Amino acid sequence: MKKYLKEVDRFKRTKNPAALIYVVRYILNGISKETGWNYLHIIIDFLSKRKKLKINPHEYYLYYLYDKGMPEQYRAKFVSRYTRDLFLEKLNPLGYILLARNKYITKIILKSLDIPTPEMIFLYDPQAGLESAFVINNPETARQKLIEFGNRPFVVKVLEGEHGKNINIYSSLESTIDGFTASHLNGEKHSLDQLLNFAGKNQRLLFEAKLRQIPTFDAINPTSINTLRLLTLLHPNGEAELIYGLIRMGRKGRWVDNSGKGGNVMAILNKETGRFENIVSFAHYKSYEPLTHHPDSGIDLVNFEIKNWQEIKNQVFDFHRKLSWLKAIGWDVAITEEGPVIIEINNRWDIIGQTIAREGWYDYLNKLYKEWEQFEASK
Repeated sequence: MKKYLKEVDRFKRTKNPAALIYVVRYILNGISKETGWNYLHIIIDFLSKRKKLKINPHEYYLYYLYDKGMPEQYRAKFVSRYTRDLFLEKLNPLGYILLARNKYITKIILKSLDIPTPEMIFLYDPQAGLESAFVINNPETARQKLIEFGNRPFVVKVLEGEHGKNINIYSSLESTIDGFTASHLNGEKHSLDQLLNFAGKNQRLLFEAKLRQIPTFDAINPTSINTLRLLTLLHPNGEAELIYGLIRMGRKGRWVDNSGKGGNVMAILNKETGRFENIVSFAHYKSYEPLTHHPDSGIDLVNFEIKNWQEIKNQVFDFHRKLSWLKAIGWDVAITEEGPVIIEINNRWDIIGQTIAREGWYDYLNKLYKEWEQFEASK
């Protein structure tokens, strides 16, 4: 699978014919082994779905759109990346991309709208010509700011990273005449230089306080903040709607919950009750192993239900009403004793949630698209 994904990426970047041949053969062989279909059957089935769903061969294979065992609603209403982007041209215009893409701008906007977000310590920008209250450009100021923050856990992340990449979490720091050390969650001691350059020289880094999640989430896995991904839609009448909810749970000793970075336990959230459903261990896109308990902590996930679920949903709906520039937002939400806190927002959210939920999103997005189209035409 790793080589397959590399070849897919190589073809996207270079249009290399050898990469395309490898990808097509891999897909045909993989589906044939799973289903017993011959290559002609697979090609005919793909072409019939391609016409309706606007999918590519990679999506057809990766998201099990050939699998008769998947619900028909999923296979008939699947939203491909192409279709998603067509909808989002109107719903989440590219002019607003920085609202979600740039973590510093996201925090400033959320704070101005009274939407809870982790406390920002500073933005380290070695390319900034001048320093300001929250934007600094040299290591000495960074050291002073961290000392002022106190001996509290903090998070460092690249300004425009995604999928849990380039994130470090520190439990404490120590600054003496002889030097500066920060204690990473993995037990390592990092110098100030290591802390500021872990993602490469001259990277812009956002420093923020580490949140404390509710005890029931901490019991599942204490080393990561186990976040919710909630996909909400905002209608012209001001009503917000939840079409998809997922919880991502980290693994023992790992500090992020993303599936690509070791956080490979996931469950769909029942939209009405907050109860965990379709609980899986995610090894890679073609490997979902059903689970009943967290593999490290042993917590029973089948009977797990998020407390105060309706209040959490309503608060996120209110957040969306305040952030009306974007009509379809993927919220990354931490649940604390004070309520939901927004880690990040996503304007170009991933489509894999449909596969885990076994539900296509076409009808939801098509309805919303038409509503906003009619609303704008009526002005």
